Amino acid sequence: MAVKLIALDMDRTVLDNTGHLPAANKEMIERAAARGIHVVIASGRSFHALPREVMECEGVEYAISLNGAAIHRISDGACLYEAIMSTETVEGILKIMEDADGACMEAFCHGHSYTQQSYVNDPARGMATPGALEYVLKTRILVEDIRAFCKEHIDELSGMDCSGSNLEEMARLKHRFETEVPGLYITSSVPQLLEFSKAGGGKGTGLCKLGEILGVGREDMIAFGDGDNDKEMLVYAGVGVAMANAGESCRAAADVMTLSNDECGVARYLEKLPELQ
Repeated sequence: MAVKLIALDMDRTVLDNTGHLPAANKEMIERAAARGIHVVIASGRSFHALPREVMECEGVEYAISLNGAAIHRISDGACLYEAIMSTETVEGILKIMEDADGACMEAFCHGHSYTQQSYVNDPARGMATPGALEYVLKTRILVEDIRAFCKEHIDELSGMDCSGSNLEEMARLKHRFETEVPGLYITSSVPQLLEFSKAGGGKGTGLCKLGEILGVGREDMIAFGDGDNDKEMLVYAGVGVAMANAGESCRAAADVMTLSNDECGVARYLEKLPELQ
């Protein structure tokens, strides 16, 4: 294969466990871009919540966000592709969330992330990981009533999610979403989070769309990831690379393994490529 595009998941892949971009990864990203290879962010985050450290790397051109639901050009923020959920799908999510016991909901609209004020007032309710509250405060727009926001923008939402610390409750909700809501794509980057977008979504779909825009075939792509929401992307790319810290299903979807995110596994894999010698 001739490497023409590298797609990078962010959290626990190209970023270390502190949420920062290691120098070795930054160096290899910029080297790849300088050699004419398209370097692409592929994240579950919304566009405006993507980490500046990666967005500002020299040569990083495009961002696949919301698990494939949107594609933006980084230089000017232009949206090149966006899959909007149907009114019926959003209404179905809202109906089930009426019965959700202790789960919190977010919405994504035009590249921005929205969450309810009460969500950050009681972080233990829906956020179980250290540092999550700080991240939410930096990346979310707070609204008084997230349900009212979703209804007001019901024809504009490219994604939603729900989270909760009770994993049994999250599993119950996932089953309901899968069986009761039409037109819905469901994935998860961490166990306490369910991420929603339009049916047919996923990072693999986003990567396919961007390949069509750039004229790059899947056989010339390398994709890196660690989570369940990376599986389709790793399968779609010519070479799918799972981190050593990846979950079981992500490992199963990958062609090869690399070192963990804290060991700069992205850089260690890329530096072996003939194109980057």
